[in-house]
Amino acid sequence: MLTYRTTDGLARGDGEDVLLLDLPYRDLGDLLTAAGNRRAARQALDEAAVRMRIPASDAELLAPVAAPGRLVLVGANYADHVEEAGTATPVEPMFLVVSDVGISGPTDDIRLPAQAPSQVDYEGELAIVLATGGADIPVARTWEHIAGLTAANNVSARDMQMSARLRG
Repeated sequence: MLTYRTTDGLARGDGEDVLLLDLPYRDLGDLLTAAGNRRAARQALDEAAVRMRIPASDAELLAPVAAPGRLVLVGANYADHVEEAGTATPVEPMFLVVSDVGISGPTDDIRLPAQAPSQVDYEGELAIVLATGGADIPVARTWEHIAGLTAANNVSARDMQMSARLRG
């Protein structure tokens, strides 16, 4: 099921339309917290009364979670990207924790920092929205901890990254 956060609240997709739901949560994170688990959150979305049906083209879509609190990226996980950066392929996953200050909606302008104007780069990414945390989660139980998947545009300033790497 396609689920959205809009300026009018949570919604689910229905063909060419978006169904605005009668739910009191500001975003998917709040819904997941209140529901306690992914299955209960899904049930709440499925069973929620529809306040309004609008064409998807008229819906103002936002990022799925208002303030995620923490973004964890897996860096250097594409061979072409590693080659382009001129770095060695990591033996183990390289995790990076970054600020959520740059989170924007799918139609928002991307604000570029004044100090990094010359080599702004972008990468299409698969983003995983976690429903619950955990550690040492067995593979068979992975989806119990995932709220859903979304597309992300990872925008970074390569000139700043490379100069920091050379200084570090």
